[in-house]
Amino acid sequence: MNQLQIDQRQNLLSWVLKILLLGAIAVLFSSCSHRTPPEELAPNNQIIKSAIAFEIAQTEQALAQQLETSLPDLKITNIRVEQLEPIYIANLPTYHLQGKYNLKLKLPRRQANQTNNLFDLYLQRQVDERELSVTSQEEVEQTPDLWRLLKREKNSTWSSIPLQ
Repeated sequence: MNQLQIDQRQNLLSWVLKILLLGAIAVLFSSCSHRTPPEELAPNNQIIKSAIAFEIAQTEQALAQQLETSLPDLKITNIRVEQLEPIYIANLPTYHLQGKYNLKLKLPRRQANQTNNLFDLYLQRQVDERELSVTSQEEVEQTPDLWRLLKREKNSTWSSIPLQ
């Protein structure tokens, strides 16, 4: 073997080692990535509407008690999700949703319209015990989604409220 052949083999070996090293690094990076819930399972507008209505009702109820008045009728429309972040909280799929909605308030003497109200929600899909024991796909599709509205407390823990 002459020197040229030896140099070519060393070059080839060097390239093979580089490619193997890059492949190993790529595998390591891909295995370290965080898994996220699928966006296809994110809550629909009806669930988002229920969560917004719950938050508004809490505020309105406290205000109505202080003013000794009745609660106004609410109509939430034009929900627009502008940011969707799928995450896991307590090993359950959770969706951090931010966006805007319009609100129509029917008061005793007048009607008020508010547009482009902001919302910032954490909605978590719950595992239904029935899903764990279901045997057919048809039964799984008939089980209703169970959602909870998550609230971050001051001590960085989460509280949850079931949504209907």
